[in-house]
Amino acid sequence: MTSVAPAEGGALDVTFTNARGLHWRGTTPDTMRTAAHESGARAAGESGFEIAGADGAYVDAGARILPGAGERVTVRVEASQIDSPTAARYAWKSWGPAPLFNGANLPALPYAG
Repeated sequence: MTSVAPAEGGALDVTFTNARGLHWRGTTPDTMRTAAHESGARAAGESGFEIAGADGAYVDAGARILPGAGERVTVRVEASQIDSPTAARYAWKSWGPAPLFNGANLPALPYAG
């Protein structure tokens, strides 16, 4: 992950490096084989992302991969209950969704910040 920046509409833009071909693949390890190379957005609880506001309390967030090409790819992350998010984390739960993979099918690493 390279950066997290505020985005329009109370969202955060999370930019990944080495992310050419970034895509969703399953939701949990048991669904990875049947959902290979799916695309689109993920709902809160399925994306692996959480965001927090000024109080530092994280909530599940929805996410969608923004159009673009190259080694840097941005994912827009948002949750309706957080108006002004200040932090994001990905794959931070001990067991939960971690469905982001790059074009080489390498998983996105857990992140908090």
